[in-house]
Amino acid sequence: MHRWLQIARKVRLQLTPWVNHSWHVTQYLSARGLTTGPMAHPRHCFEIEIDFIQPRLLQPVGAFWHQTMREFILPDEVVRTAAAPGETLLAFLQSTYEAAADLAQWDREALERIVDPSKTAA
Repeated sequence: MHRWLQIARKVRLQLTPWVNHSWHVTQYLSARGLTTGPMAHPRHCFEIEIDFIQPRLLQPVGAFWHQTMREFILPDEVVRTAAAPGETLLAFLQSTYEAAADLAQWDREALERIVDPSKTAA
């Protein structure tokens, strides 16, 4: 946990204007944990939230949850520059499936069971 908080602070340190004694690198209390608050980037604005209620780790690095669109996003750039694009995409699909299944409390045993097609009714 400490390492993730350090990473979030270092990102904020690089993307926000300097204020005396690093006061601009604070993290704020959110409904689910801690957040950096919005940070400006040349291409978009984003924030990093450390979720203490339902921690989950999306793969690969660069994937994120878009709060406004309410969906998981994997930027094209992450896939295009990956050493193994197929594995990168598969890791994203698996991690987002697991995150959604956990959050929605899906019956994963029923969803993931293997069905023998020869034993199903036609």
